[in-house]
Amino acid sequence: MSKLPIESHECALIQTDPGGDKWERKAQYVRIFIGFENQYLNLFHYHNTYNWHNNNSQSEKSGLEKFQAFVLGKNVSESEMIVLMGDFNLSATQSDQILSVDLVPNSQSNWVDYIYTNAIMELFGVYPTADNSLSAFGKQQNPVSNVSS
Repeated sequence: MSKLPIESHECALIQTDPGGDKWERKAQYVRIFIGFENQYLNLFHYHNTYNWHNNNSQSEKSGLEKFQAFVLGKNVSESEMIVLMGDFNLSATQSDQILSVDLVPNSQSNWVDYIYTNAIMELFGVYPTADNSLSAFGKQQNPVSNVSS
């Protein structure tokens, strides 16, 4: 449901949580043709393993390392935009030590949720994406909000 052409997409199992409920942790990748000087936007998403940071967060670190290998395996051109995002379940220091700052030098986080990119980032702002019909959903109303109790 994109207004821009999706060139390719992929989902890959990165790892399975070693403890708890054994969730499968998958990465998503979408390559979108945007035109302009970068031509393509390469979006990667991953919700990392959470193993209660046992063994110095080894499972969490391993998950992010495998995610980085997945990203690097796509051989994205340096001239194209790349965005890595998700809940990495690691501190900024730990994430920065794993992810390639040459590939994605700009980042923003809100505790364990991250955006890394090679694009210039705004520090803050309000972006009227629905009003500008940037989403396939546009200005649709939430059907739940119309329900009275």
